[in-house]
Amino acid sequence: MVDLPAPDAGTLPDLVRPRDISVVVCAYTLDRWGDLVRAVESLLGQAEPVGEVLLVVDHSDALLEAARRQWPDLAVVPSTGTKGLSGARDTGAALATRAVVAYLDDDAAAAPDWSAHLAAAYGPDVLGVGGLIVPRWPGGRRPSWWPPA
Repeated sequence: MVDLPAPDAGTLPDLVRPRDISVVVCAYTLDRWGDLVRAVESLLGQAEPVGEVLLVVDHSDALLEAARRQWPDLAVVPSTGTKGLSGARDTGAALATRAVVAYLDDDAAAAPDWSAHLAAAYGPDVLGVGGLIVPRWPGGRRPSWWPPA
């Protein structure tokens, strides 16, 4: 577990901009490489760029090497925490340098305006922000067992 300082009223700037956001993506397997590429590229292609993207690789030397080759200018780091998502997220939070830390799953893709909407949602009385999740179904169709929207 990483000890982080408790937030106070002065932690966030009055106006959060996308450049004030560190986005952490945690990944653990080459089996989801296509999803990971889509996730990272969606962040690098934001209409309003985020301050930094950190890719934390959870105890997979092969994935770490492949990711560093794919994105030589990106912060691709090994997880220093216990194996699993919590340890990887703690690693990302500890390395983040911006006022806001956001997480994007390695099998998700951010819409081109995601960073702008995320930043706009913050205010002095906001402690956390979430977003809409739109599933991308295999074969392009919602499974019959999933309830309609």
